[in-house]
Amino acid sequence: MVERADRPSRGRSNARGRRTRAHLERVALELFARDGFEATTVEAIAEAAGVSPRTFFHHFPSKHDLLWGDPFEELNRFGEVLLAQDVPDLRQALLAAIVAHADANPYGELDLLRLQAIRQSGLDPDGVGRWEAAFSDLLGSWLATRLGLPATDLRVRAAATALNAVRSFVVEEWAATGGSADVGELARTALSVLDVTLPGAVPAPTDGGSAATG
Repeated sequence: MVERADRPSRGRSNARGRRTRAHLERVALELFARDGFEATTVEAIAEAAGVSPRTFFHHFPSKHDLLWGDPFEELNRFGEVLLAQDVPDLRQALLAAIVAHADANPYGELDLLRLQAIRQSGLDPDGVGRWEAAFSDLLGSWLATRLGLPATDLRVRAAATALNAVRSFVVEEWAATGGSADVGELARTALSVLDVTLPGAVPAPTDGGSAATG
């Protein structure tokens, strides 16, 4: 009886916590975009959000964690779409994945604010490097599986880095336009000027999960 009576209160508390977290994210990302990441303190975020710094740290270990969010969530979402492509031509498969990912509306308003804040802040090259390396590894595993080559093959690694530059370009340009740009056109433009020669592709794997762990 007591446990059941506690549930509504606990649910309200969780909902309130999610609203507070989202509010902090929105306020902080707007401040980052306006004033710059380094110039924006936790105290300034808390004051603008109408909470105490202690409340901020209850939801986020640091302002870096707030800015970057959960990069692996985005990586997994793109990976699922990429691995679902069975087009033999690898350029077309990547294009289809980028467009399908965009068509799935993966970014909400907070995500767009986050991308714009990261883009405008021009900060934390180590964080950016880790983010880009994770996507390059994903593309490398996908290419290796599709081409029947080891993920350590130099051609695979070089091609993955180049193709990831296309994905990064599309995301940055899309964010710069406030989410209004045609993602397919951005991807086609980027791929049209990228000269990447690959060995002949093999049929797409029947077990999509293998490309993610190669």
